Amino acid sequence: PLYDPDATIVLIGMRGVGKTTLGLIAATSLRRSFIDADSAFQTLHGPISQFVNTHGWSAFRDAETRILAQLLREHPRGYVVACGGGVVERDENRELLARFRDDQGCPIVHVVRDKEETVRYL
Repeated sequence: PLYDPDATIVLIGMRGVGKTTLGLIAATSLRRSFIDADSAFQTLHGPISQFVNTHGWSAFRDAETRILAQLLREHPRGYVVACGGGVVERDENRELLARFRDDQGCPIVHVVRDKEETVRYL
């Protein structure tokens, strides 16, 4: 097989495309644990909007990168992970994801949704 059957599945995509919803469905269907990276951030730092207002976008992206690295390091098998919508905006994060895919044999799934649907949802 192309991927280890127990490999953690990572979902990426723009905000509002359904990463969390699809991640929960996949995790339930595959009997895996689900981790939402935005929820992990909020557990550590509180609401994202409040963090950004206080510390700025750069500090948010720095913290997001640290959380992504930790999630990938600690959960290479048996999980479904939904990343934040802007995680791929940073080269460092794209490199982390590519390394995770190559080293751990884990699929990175780009979730897309019709633009008008996404706008209506948001």
